[in-house]
Amino acid sequence: QTERQRDRAPLWIGMTTAILTTVKKRLEEGYGGHGAVVDIPKPGRGGKIVVIGDTHGQLQDFLWILHRQGLPSPHSKTVYVINGDIADRGEKATEIFLIIFALKLVYPDHIHFTRGNHETISMNSHYGSTGFKGEVRRKYNGRTFQLFQEIFDLWPVMAILGKQVVVCHGGPPCRHFATVNMLRDMDTRRQPPDNERDIPDRNYNDII
Repeated sequence: QTERQRDRAPLWIGMTTAILTTVKKRLEEGYGGHGAVVDIPKPGRGGKIVVIGDTHGQLQDFLWILHRQGLPSPHSKTVYVINGDIADRGEKATEIFLIIFALKLVYPDHIHFTRGNHETISMNSHYGSTGFKGEVRRKYNGRTFQLFQEIFDLWPVMAILGKQVVVCHGGPPCRHFATVNMLRDMDTRRQPPDNERDIPDRNYNDII
């Protein structure tokens, strides 16, 4: 990390790497016990579930939502679902990811993620220097960008809230019928395929 990168980065690279590697390890170990689909129970009386999506690097908007709705925690009984597309377009996606990952480490049952199409290598590279890949390289390096991608590969693609509400970034599969149980068995611990070979590939691309 160069001096110029340190000036741009929200955290020292060692601290950022520690957060990313710890979150990745917890997800690999089955953080929350979910795969492609995460089941989120209805919070207790006085609690709420807040669904956020498409912040696209707009840190001020994200912080305003946290201020308005309160932080996720067992004390407030507030649960957050981050429904994809945190990255690209804006310049502060790295900061948003580090905040939600830190919150996940402290309150793992009160903040959850679902993957969007902007949590992928292809989309993060599509925008050149203005995309998430360019942002991470300006603030850190290529290895840090790769760590983010390895984490994204471990995110579920759908959340079921209180056994009643389905949340996914791209919507339910539109080209082939699929039940939730079928989607639970889908292999999503990988980058979405550019060349769709079968129905699970198509369903994966539809959902995100």
